Amino acid sequence: MKYLIVAVAFLMGYIKTERVIAQTTEGSPHIVWERFIGSSEKPFYDVAIAISLQDNSLLICAPLSELKPSDSEPAFLLIYLDQGGKVIQEIPVVNTFNGRPLAITPQAQPFLVPLSDGRSLLFVRTRQGKTLALDIEKSGKLLNVMDLGLPDSISILNIVATPSGDCLLIGELNGDAFAAEVDEHGERKWINTYDHGKNEYFDSVIPRKDGGFIFVGSSSVNPKFPSDVWIVKTDSSGVKKSEKILIGRMASGCSVNDGTYMIVYDKSFTKRRDLCAVNMDSELKEVSNTEFFSAEWGLGLYKIAPTINGGFIFAGTKVPWFWMAYINKFGKQEWSYLDDRNITPQHVVCRSLITSGGVGFVLTGVRGESDGIKVKHKYGIIKFLIDGSAHSPQIKGKGVKPEWR
Repeated sequence: MKYLIVAVAFLMGYIKTERVIAQTTEGSPHIVWERFIGSSEKPFYDVAIAISLQDNSLLICAPLSELKPSDSEPAFLLIYLDQGGKVIQEIPVVNTFNGRPLAITPQAQPFLVPLSDGRSLLFVRTRQGKTLALDIEKSGKLLNVMDLGLPDSISILNIVATPSGDCLLIGELNGDAFAAEVDEHGERKWINTYDHGKNEYFDSVIPRKDGGFIFVGSSSVNPKFPSDVWIVKTDSSGVKKSEKILIGRMASGCSVNDGTYMIVYDKSFTKRRDLCAVNMDSELKEVSNTEFFSAEWGLGLYKIAPTINGGFIFAGTKVPWFWMAYINKFGKQEWSYLDDRNITPQHVVCRSLITSGGVGFVLTGVRGESDGIKVKHKYGIIKFLIDGSAHSPQIKGKGVKPEWR
């Protein structure tokens, strides 16, 4: 009861969510709504998102920015949104379960994976380096906490749901890329490491229809020197079957509706960006390789997600704003959009780009307000976009300063 009182008191005056500020002409592809989660008094450290497999509602997990939250204070805030961006409920997650401390750290990026029955698994790290899976039901109630038994030195860079309903974790372990599959009860099915003779990691994965996977990552001696984009094809147990090397960096992949795969990577090793879209068949043979973007400025971390007509949406950062583009199935850029409507100087990091219901995308990121010298505060950003296909987003109210509620 003491923890509940503290959590509720902490939550009051904590959350401020911006109303919809993105409006468009009827019938045109557009940004439907967006929300900024957080306040300068109590900023968030990061943001994770899951889209319900039942009704396409959204579950946002926002870890607090305190370095070591006490066991009696919330470590995370769960925010449920409907498809229209309306907040349904906000639930603080206290740093204890069944009377025992969890010691969750907000500094490690959390991951949310939706389950078919409406539950979600929230993957977090503890201050001791343990990896936990928190089983959360639709109401926000914490049902169980599971220790995955992974090595403390592991670095998790992405977690996705598999077609079989399990969860796939990928990243880096002691200089090698790793992948592990766990079921919804936190039981580990397998864990494998992958070595290409350098320093490797995986940060993008494409589940295949036959149960196997396409892992996309990097292999390099030093991040400052030219690296290899490393693409690995495995069976359903993560056993490597074939691989492909592209000379470049910062790759991201997705499947497209004709059964092939799209890999986006940067072939430049300077401050500029020369982005290429590579279409590959099921045997990792190149169908096409097209440069679709070239500029003297970087795009930070970027994500891609497939569209219904075979192309993909690209989302990255042109500091200090989001930059988005639609690339058709032939690798041609049809439109690009720089979201520079906000007046306050800020730095944005793209965290995820997820397909929602086959008609739109949910883009999440972290926005940090800057005083021109350093980033002072961080907020979560959630945007819902209609599948743009070959049409650019159109937004009214450009440059209008958002109001807090």
